[in-house]
Amino acid sequence: MTDNEIKEQLDGMLTMVHNGEILEAIDKYYHDELVTQEGVNGEPLVGGKKAYLEGYKEFLENMSRVTTFKGTPGLTGVNVSTIGWELDFDNKLPQWGTVNFNELAVQEWKDGKIYRETYFYKPE
Repeated sequence: MTDNEIKEQLDGMLTMVHNGEILEAIDKYYHDELVTQEGVNGEPLVGGKKAYLEGYKEFLENMSRVTTFKGTPGLTGVNVSTIGWELDFDNKLPQWGTVNFNELAVQEWKDGKIYRETYFYKPE
């Protein structure tokens, strides 16, 4: 995908996310064989988009307070993009609790969809 095609896709995805259509955005913009991981040393999520959607659904069902959940498109190139996330929320899942930090997501695109996404952050 070209830089401009990716920018258009990111704008559409972030509009959906900011309108509360997070699961729908994942379903529309993420590849069936999606691989996600936390930083370069994290274990990749197994199970593709289906597993990611299931995990995100549980995550959203346990949100108890959301002050900020905002994504801003960053650098883009041929088949790559970045999103800067501002996050401030509470989640009842024990591995989450209170979250207040900035995160950088780096995406690789394949077949017009996000195929790999790696998250970089340092919780405060």
